[in-house]
Amino acid sequence: MSEMNLGTQQWTKKRFFDYYTSRGSYIEVYRMTSHPEYAKEAAQYAYNDMYKTDRPVYNLEPWLYQKEKSYCSKYVYLAYWFGAAHAALKRFITGFHYIMPHHLIYDFSSGYSPADIYKVTE
Repeated sequence: MSEMNLGTQQWTKKRFFDYYTSRGSYIEVYRMTSHPEYAKEAAQYAYNDMYKTDRPVYNLEPWLYQKEKSYCSKYVYLAYWFGAAHAALKRFITGFHYIMPHHLIYDFSSGYSPADIYKVTE
């Protein structure tokens, strides 16, 4: 798989939603309603530390806690891990683990799982 610098392109929310809902699909929206402070901390970390400062390379690197190479669902996990609370996430002892987009909610610890709020279809 080729690597891509994520700092080269940033989509607006409108463009993202228009693109992914225009193909007959939908976007599932989740929120951490039980601990909104963690969601805010993770979002701030993702933007300030991961996007603006580190600019990781896009790569399906299986070593979970390595920040230099990442991918979309791993970004979410790492933003909570490094920017919010370790308690919110399951820890994978070996660190060799893929964070799958449709299974990401199962990587949160009990009591911290994001809630399925709604589906965006257009």
